Amino acid sequence: MRPFCQCPIAKTYAPGESCAYAVTFTPVEESVRETTVPVSSTSPWCLPVEVQLRGVGAP
Repeated sequence: MRPFCQCPIAKTYAPGESCAYAVTFTPVEESVRETTVPVSSTSPWCLPVEVQLRGVGAP
């Protein structure tokens, strides 16, 4: 699965800029690795992990 950008606070990244964390969701549990991943130009937002776990737009 594609890694999602994970940061303490939501912020926008410039083209080519990267986030310090990536989270990969597995069927059993979420595993978080410290790594550097490019930010997708289609999804420039780096969201808090709690938002990602609930899903964007979820209550």
